[in-house]
Amino acid sequence: MRTRPILRTITLTLASAFTINSYAALPFEPKTTHPYLYASADDVATLRAKVGPLTMPPVGKIEIKVKPAVQSVLDLNGLPMKIDPDSSILMGSFPDDINHFFIRNVTPQGATQAKFHVRFREMSEPEARPYPDLVLPLDRPSTITVTWDTAAKTIIVAAEGNNPITLNNANWQPRADHLHFVGNKNQHVVSLKMSDKAGNVLWDGTELDWDLAAAYYGFTRFSAPQTVATVTACKVPMPTNKSDPCNVAEAGRGWILSPAKRLALAYNLTKEDRYWEAAKYYANHIMLNTNLGAGGEWSMSARVAALGVLYDAFYDKFSADDKKKIQDTIIQTIKTDIAAADLISMICGSGSLSGTTLACAGTPDISRFYISGHHASAMTGAAIGLLAIANERSEVDPMLDTIYDHLVNGLLPAREYISGDGGHQTMFAYNSTVGEVAERLVLWRRALNTNGAPILQTSFMSKVINPYIDGLRAGGGFPATGDNFGLSVAEEGVGYMASVAASEGNGHATTFYEDQVKRYRSRISPNALWEALYFPEPKEPRADVNDRKLSARYQIAGNVFMRDTWDYENATLLDFKSSTFSSENHQHLDQNSFSLFYRKPLLLDSGAYDEYNTPHWYNYYRRTIAHNSIVLYKPTETYKHNNSATEYSNDGGQWYKGEMYPTLDEIKPGAKNALQGIARYEDHDSYAYVSANAAQAYQAGKLDPIDGFRRRIVYLRWPGKKPVVVVHDRVHALTPQPAVSLLHTVAKPETAAAVSVGYDNADGRYTLQGNTNLPIVVRNHPSNLTIEPLLPRRPHIKFVGGAPNGATTCEDQVVDKAEIPDLTDCRFTVRSMVNGTLQWTNFAPRKSWTTGKSDFGAWRIEISQVPEGQTSDHYQFFMNVLRVGDEGGPVAATSTLLTSPDLSANAVTIDAATSVVFATDFSTTNKLRWKPVNTLENVVVTGLVPSAIYQRVYDSTAKEWILTKVATAGSNTLTSSSEGVIYTSFAIP
Repeated sequence: MRTRPILRTITLTLASAFTINSYAALPFEPKTTHPYLYASADDVATLRAKVGPLTMPPVGKIEIKVKPAVQSVLDLNGLPMKIDPDSSILMGSFPDDINHFFIRNVTPQGATQAKFHVRFREMSEPEARPYPDLVLPLDRPSTITVTWDTAAKTIIVAAEGNNPITLNNANWQPRADHLHFVGNKNQHVVSLKMSDKAGNVLWDGTELDWDLAAAYYGFTRFSAPQTVATVTACKVPMPTNKSDPCNVAEAGRGWILSPAKRLALAYNLTKEDRYWEAAKYYANHIMLNTNLGAGGEWSMSARVAALGVLYDAFYDKFSADDKKKIQDTIIQTIKTDIAAADLISMICGSGSLSGTTLACAGTPDISRFYISGHHASAMTGAAIGLLAIANERSEVDPMLDTIYDHLVNGLLPAREYISGDGGHQTMFAYNSTVGEVAERLVLWRRALNTNGAPILQTSFMSKVINPYIDGLRAGGGFPATGDNFGLSVAEEGVGYMASVAASEGNGHATTFYEDQVKRYRSRISPNALWEALYFPEPKEPRADVNDRKLSARYQIAGNVFMRDTWDYENATLLDFKSSTFSSENHQHLDQNSFSLFYRKPLLLDSGAYDEYNTPHWYNYYRRTIAHNSIVLYKPTETYKHNNSATEYSNDGGQWYKGEMYPTLDEIKPGAKNALQGIARYEDHDSYAYVSANAAQAYQAGKLDPIDGFRRRIVYLRWPGKKPVVVVHDRVHALTPQPAVSLLHTVAKPETAAAVSVGYDNADGRYTLQGNTNLPIVVRNHPSNLTIEPLLPRRPHIKFVGGAPNGATTCEDQVVDKAEIPDLTDCRFTVRSMVNGTLQWTNFAPRKSWTTGKSDFGAWRIEISQVPEGQTSDHYQFFMNVLRVGDEGGPVAATSTLLTSPDLSANAVTIDAATSVVFATDFSTTNKLRWKPVNTLENVVVTGLVPSAIYQRVYDSTAKEWILTKVATAGSNTLTSSSEGVIYTSFAIP
């Protein structure tokens, strides 16, 4: 037997320095008894025991004592939801090839009695045969009894108050693997037991987890059999659709690996031969792809992983020749060297192996891809295949050691640094969920023979669900940050994160999983089955979400969330982004941007993730102009990707700093990719406050690097009232180029009738006449947002956009591949070089990605100090007051911009009882002056020196408040918080 040195446990935590080996080989041997990838036979048996009995007698009885519940429920808009008939099944037997019966709750909303259908189906019949319904009281438990006798071919269903129902000609077999308990989410099962002919209780149902049983039903009744049908229909030549599991030449891991995992789990749960037959067929189909480098690393790793999963799960079924063929295919695929990215380059970095071995030539260096990139998924795919065959093929050891070293000394430390508090630089983008990381750690921990020793311990896994708790919106979605497909709380990765966090002591994760993740899933979703398999540990008891603060900051990644309530359906959610570093992969150029949501998106990230490297992605979607941030257009500025010769659109926005794919050291403070990020943050019962500087996110020479773009947001909360948000910007340009503040909306903004809107030209650009500060209203049924643009004092405002078939045209269009330009689409305009001059050009996404997305955007508001094309002051200030509300017409201006005689403050009165003051100088705020309009009010003063003493004086002659920094406390002095904020009552004497 092969041996390797036993290394000490690697433990990563933020509480102390990383424990990193100079080289981390596998600390333990892979296990020798298959299956061991992801789960052992014991792991599967533990799961199986939670979903129903393991055997059934030929003559027996099942008794269910249940307090029924109505089946019909209302959706978030108060309308009846479509009933999922499968999720209403109380119990039933569902083989595909023999007779079956079931009992289903069909009690409608408003019913006074519960009603259950009883059905039996002979497989020769086109549909189930109806029998009389069972009618039961809703207000108390009742017992339903199912008695069967296989020899007599009888099934009798009985319930108190109902006549017994005999299912005629019941040629039915009592098979435990096809007996399912699903239930209704709201009903209460008091007791459940199965007994034999003599009355001996064989199974009492105490171990039954109804939610898992429902997931087991969904998996074995639908998901797994559908996988069998899909893979056994695969033919050669292979399809060209990259989303087809049969296209093993070009599809990715989600399409190739997932069917293998489903077949493996289904077989280990049921031992049905159909899953073995399908697995053997699919393995052979994968190996029919003789071009081992087809699809590059994305498809290569998926094929290797799928073969590894099938090899492991069906090890006792494959012949010796089949095993040898799979082993060779895995090894040769990893060795295959192609011009494009392959598995060698993903693991070794240099793109070469040492001779014909599975060892990297030289020191493997992929340190630029520990933060982002495909390397983690590619190496995981390779590891799955190599771990599966490691006991038979010792030559795989060097490659396994290298992959494990990258994990321990690279991938996990990078994630620990960025996500140590739970955040991520592409928060809610598809690659930011740590569900995949959690699954990968399960793979290693279970595949290696650790003898119970902990390995790959992290501190971030218990925290990464927290921003998902903080950032959840009404309807179960999240803000569209980064390259985003539209994430739902019901998706697999979110469930994994919540499950692992709950098992590591996070009680809020337990509550979030129970109340939100499960809420938005079908009860028969198989996701719960996988979660229970991977994370079976006891969960932390529920923690009340109302105990969480209403605002949260994630410092390194730069995520901030502010809300007024934990009633998700009625909360006003603001999310803010200002990262401490720049990187390219899926991270947008969106520093100091924010979005606002109340029941529907009101201010949002614009555009769609149609695909990586499309014209829309390069020129609009990831760019600053598609976000609620600041742009400063400079005609001579150029934007080139990764030092290439190709020049992209000139949006006047941010650009990548330092390296496109930085190392961990390069993103730390002071390094080449470092940004300023969040400077101040404070959460109070009455407000939340954040201040951040994004100057270094722009190209050098454009903004003052110290205080070039300071954005401060104050989120005001009042009991019983909607919150008000004040956004203040201070821009310090090194040359007199005008800054433009951007706000993106779904529908065309509206303004007061007294303000006319002029039509500029054929670029979908409309100018508000009169340089007015009157409110702008944004609507998105059933909500609206009133924007009060208070600074600049005489703003120049444009509405830009227009959905297809609107009242305008955009002549210059750039579309991807075979798409046909639509000249009436003006939603995604940005300046781009056309025939040697910069022209407003619309970069539309692929049409297949433009529907069904709530965060898409068709309009933007542009606010500037001067008209387009003119020069501006070096210092420019912006202030917008944002008021959410239910649907209604435009509101009158309710905020008042206050005067500061020495321009030391930008201050605004929100209402008769509240004002907000922003210091205009960030270096040393020694004195602030402003003229109030309220005699008694609560005032939030921001931008002060942290933990400093200020004397408060009211000058009755000048009729102004004066705050002066002093050395010692005395009468009428106030002390700023550690974040430079004073919040107190101001009363004019």
